[in-house]
Amino acid sequence: MNMTLHVLPYILALLTSVSVAIFAFSHRQKRGALPFATVASLQSLWTLGFIFEISASTLEGKIFWDWLQYLPSIFWPLAFVNFCVRYADMKIRRPLFFWTALGGVILAYMIYVALEPWHHKIYANAQIVQQGGAADLHYPFSLSAIFIFGWAAFVLLIGLGILIRRYIEAAAIYRQQVLTLIVGTFVPFLGQTLTMADVTIGSHRDMSPISFAISNLIVGYALFRMKLLDVVPVARDRLLDLMHDFCIVVDRKRRILDINRACRTLFSVTEKAEGQSCDAIFSKWPQLLTVIQMQMSNTGTVMALSHGDSTFSVSCDVYMEKKRIAAWLIVGHDITERIRSEKMLQQLNENLEERVSRRTAELASANHEIRTLQLVLQQIVDKLPFGLIGVDGSGAVSHWNDWAEKVTDIPKSDALGRPVEAVWQKFPNDLRRIQKAMDGHPVLNEREQCAELDKVHHLLPKTYEINTYTVDSGVILVRKDITEQMQFLDTIIQSEKMVAVGGLATGMAHELNNPLAGIFQSLQVIGQRLDPLMRANIKVAETMQLPMDAIVAYVKQRKIDVLLAQAQSSTRQAADIVAGMLFFARPKSTEYAPLDIPALVNDTLKIARTDFSPGALDFKKIDVIIDATHELPSPKGIAQQIQQVLLNLLKNAADAVKNNPLDRPPKIQIRLFHESRWLVIEMEDNGQGMNPDWTSRVFEPFFTTKSVREGTGLGLSVSYFIITENHNGKMEVKSEENRGSCFRVRLPLEGS
Repeated sequence: MNMTLHVLPYILALLTSVSVAIFAFSHRQKRGALPFATVASLQSLWTLGFIFEISASTLEGKIFWDWLQYLPSIFWPLAFVNFCVRYADMKIRRPLFFWTALGGVILAYMIYVALEPWHHKIYANAQIVQQGGAADLHYPFSLSAIFIFGWAAFVLLIGLGILIRRYIEAAAIYRQQVLTLIVGTFVPFLGQTLTMADVTIGSHRDMSPISFAISNLIVGYALFRMKLLDVVPVARDRLLDLMHDFCIVVDRKRRILDINRACRTLFSVTEKAEGQSCDAIFSKWPQLLTVIQMQMSNTGTVMALSHGDSTFSVSCDVYMEKKRIAAWLIVGHDITERIRSEKMLQQLNENLEERVSRRTAELASANHEIRTLQLVLQQIVDKLPFGLIGVDGSGAVSHWNDWAEKVTDIPKSDALGRPVEAVWQKFPNDLRRIQKAMDGHPVLNEREQCAELDKVHHLLPKTYEINTYTVDSGVILVRKDITEQMQFLDTIIQSEKMVAVGGLATGMAHELNNPLAGIFQSLQVIGQRLDPLMRANIKVAETMQLPMDAIVAYVKQRKIDVLLAQAQSSTRQAADIVAGMLFFARPKSTEYAPLDIPALVNDTLKIARTDFSPGALDFKKIDVIIDATHELPSPKGIAQQIQQVLLNLLKNAADAVKNNPLDRPPKIQIRLFHESRWLVIEMEDNGQGMNPDWTSRVFEPFFTTKSVREGTGLGLSVSYFIITENHNGKMEVKSEENRGSCFRVRLPLEGS
């Protein structure tokens, strides 16, 4: 029973300290609350160890628990200094040195305490003493204990010094809060001093835990009951001084408790104003004194104050202390700009009605123009020579032009608003394209071939170009009949091919004449050499002492076998030329197949070398260089069309270099390489080149830089159509005058 009564005050102290620590931690978002929770927690650990020490029955147990108390006992003063620094927002000049010096002492003393089982300097004469019905641990305080107490007292004094400095610098309205904090901090310092002096109160030797509880209650009251952390002095000072509004705090005797920087600057206050009468400080500003007096009498009203060119809105609030008004907070907000803005707004409002009426008339006129334009655009859309239908986000028809009416026999009035699959059944693939566009993948330049019945029920081939466009309200589908266009372009291609075939025919006739003449001449010579009546033959036979039947030796001696080989070579050459021309002149194939581009280039070059049309340059006189990378991919296309493009480019290049000066021999360089998703064909010559005007028009139909009799102006335009339209490729040119031209053809690879 005596032990319980002896321990009960310490248990109550522990519960008090733990409660304050928990409450402080729950408000850790406030400045200083978390460091204070750390201080209270360390003090609670110290008290808990002290309770276990008193409750232990053996000397070893009491020494163990007393030994464990050294950890919180030396750490809580350091935590207390951290709390003071955080609360006062104090800027330490050399923080690393400051905290390292304090922490170094802790580390050294902790090592000393940890080595107690080996040096026995702390508990050398420890004993259990019965006091007031309880067994307490008694041992004389060693020099180390006295040192650590001195160190703790020194650290506590540092914290108290920080708080005292805060008390001096704080405004009068906050000093009561800081003073309460100082008193609460001084209590554990007093308790430890009594313990070290061996002064006891009743049967309790160590007063530290009880002093901790009292301290925590006082500090907790200051922090949370007096809202000390809700109105941090440092934050208040900075906020008040950084305000653009002037602030004055006046007590019941019209004395100034506080004044901010804006007020000092505005009213030219240079001397110390705190504690002095506002009548003396603002004697030069009687209007301000009148406002202060009226605000103190009518708290809560808002008054206007004119000062120079500025106007202020002055309001007042009160500070209550023990249900009495302790001070008045007078705040003046500069409303000069607001008044100026209100005047400008009033002036603007006077003209607003006129502007609104004028703008309304303009909008009415604009709306009329928009409606007229919409009608015109709708008529244009309706009369377009191709199909245009619009589908909204729900799949219903929103646009339906005359072409769509004609091909479906469904009037616009019946089609609008209905599901697109119910009215656009003639072209079922378009439904897939519309859905694909709604999914974010519009279809562009897609072609479709089909057969349709005419009025006399004949099947006619048709070619359509289909495009889908995504708009905010849905999808627009455009279906254009390009059958006549394709037929016209095919006619142009065939016409250009026939022009090329004409040149080839001339060259072939000239080229075949040489091997045929050789065959004829060789056969004639053979006949002469085998004639037995010719003296030369007889002379040779007599010289060789052979009869005429020794024809084999005679043939070898007269090189008849060589002549026969020449005849065979000429025959093969004529066959190759005829085969090449027949391949080019063969009707166009519409099947796309993988192309061997290097082979096509070589075959086209062979054909070009047989062109002996008037004015053409012999390719044997041109240095043609083919530069191809290894393992080129094979794009899909129509071989005859690509060969026609290559032949047109070769002929243009030859025509460009035929007038080169002697110091610039004619040269054509062909490059074949793979670039990303394209196979690229570059044909560059060192001819006369073109000016920028020609370069921009070189692919236009009927545009030519040659004379009227030399060119039709269709070669490059047909080539451009073959590459871009038939093969979805690209064709471009770069040229400089007197430097040459470079044509680049890009053919897409499969999967690109």
